[in-house]
Amino acid sequence: MRRIQIDPDRTADDDVVRGLKFSPDGKLLGGVLGHGERTRAWRYDLDRDEPLPDPDDDDYAIEREAESPDPAWSDDLELLADYLLEGDGHAGLRVTDLWSKPLDTAWLMLGDGAVPTAFAYSPDGGDLYVACWDGERRPVVRFSVEKLLAGADPLDADADEIAESATGNVSRLALGAKSPWLACGFYGEAVDLIDPTGDRLTRRLQPKRAASDAPIDGLQFSPAGDRVAALGGGTVTVWAVESGERLLRSPPGVTAVAFRPDGSLLVATDAGDVVFYDAACAEVRRLDFGVGPLSGVAVAADGLTAAVGAAGGRVVVFDLD
Repeated sequence: MRRIQIDPDRTADDDVVRGLKFSPDGKLLGGVLGHGERTRAWRYDLDRDEPLPDPDDDDYAIEREAESPDPAWSDDLELLADYLLEGDGHAGLRVTDLWSKPLDTAWLMLGDGAVPTAFAYSPDGGDLYVACWDGERRPVVRFSVEKLLAGADPLDADADEIAESATGNVSRLALGAKSPWLACGFYGEAVDLIDPTGDRLTRRLQPKRAASDAPIDGLQFSPAGDRVAALGGGTVTVWAVESGERLLRSPPGVTAVAFRPDGSLLVATDAGDVVFYDAACAEVRRLDFGVGPLSGVAVAADGLTAAVGAAGGRVVVFDLD
């Protein structure tokens, strides 16, 4: 078991690790460390010999201002999407090649009063899906990442409006490598499945009685694309995509969720436990690494390695059975 302390000399106790993601080959682990408006996006090579990352190595971390509770990583951990509110009330969505020299950043100024509420990359990293709210409309728009980074005006960067939400502000977006759907999470634990091609009607997944009016603040498709996990109000719900059957409703206290390749599930909790659910959504075991309340969890694509994040910049990387 490997424990990594992110920026041990500069990390405050209330700086939490979130947005954890492995690269496809499982050799890189990315995340975001911070609390409030100042965050530090980092990427760590798990094959490095050093026991701790070097906080002054620009190939490792970029410090930046951000408003995003959870930025969106591209699958290769090269690009990060987040947003920053300007003093005049305008919101700028950033798409940044974090490891370019100098930093290559594309800004999407979304117009007067428009604020991005959620964003997600397509599985191949070619498109960025953005949900926003301008006081009147709540569109979900798809942009070409290549054209944005090449300096194209956002309106000319193959921008396509995919849908408009009549339900409320979209709090999370998710796409799956093997799913034809775009998942949109809302307040009140509701999830809409939208077909980006427009060929199929939108489908609604929602508990008959939501436990709270909290937003969906975690959303993920299973690797096979047949399930979607939605985290809202501290509870994770797993749905069967085709039938709409609810497969799991966890106890409260959940802070993050991640699928394994076989459809089983890892859930991080504010009690400090990692809870394992099998493919039938039955709890099979718990682990406590002694690092306090957890704030993030990720599983590598091969299903052999996982990582959890906590306060104070603490990350635990561990092997799975």
